[in-house]
Amino acid sequence: MKDVIGPDAFVPLNGHQKRVLSCPHNLAIWLEIKKEEGAPSFRTATELMRQFWKNRRQHLNKAGISNPQSNAFLEPLINYMECQGKISAPATIVEKTPDVLDAFISFGILQRSAKHNINFCHQRYLDHLIAERLLHNIFQESDSVLSWLEKKGNQSLFRREQLRQALAMLSEESPTDFFNTTR
Repeated sequence: MKDVIGPDAFVPLNGHQKRVLSCPHNLAIWLEIKKEEGAPSFRTATELMRQFWKNRRQHLNKAGISNPQSNAFLEPLINYMECQGKISAPATIVEKTPDVLDAFISFGILQRSAKHNINFCHQRYLDHLIAERLLHNIFQESDSVLSWLEKKGNQSLFRREQLRQALAMLSEESPTDFFNTTR
């Protein structure tokens, strides 16, 4: 890993950061951000994923796609995938905005499958967005992790990483809510 990262960037990393970067996907995200913005500062894999999304949104903005447009584009995809418990969605869900779809594909966020479906290039992108939405619902609409899990049989392996990311975000943003939730 030291050879990939480079000694100047490797030395300042603490043991936990090195463990986070030992995951190939985290390392790929870190390298991509480093290439464009310099070595990103992070404490957790969740912070690294947040920086990835910030970076991708900046790219989309430069391509003329605003944050509201991105959110409106992603919403039906995320809704479908979350409600169906699937990692892909029919392309017809987003076919009305082909320019936005092309931008998401070109920036390595989404991909087309052979069966005319759309899926995220990595499932953790979807898991992060679902966890982020859950946190928004907890903070803005008094929802809870337990009510989210109880809906529609959400206690499945599909939910495991989403739950892990939501709890990690909750522990970072609101330790009291994290404690109450896990209790």
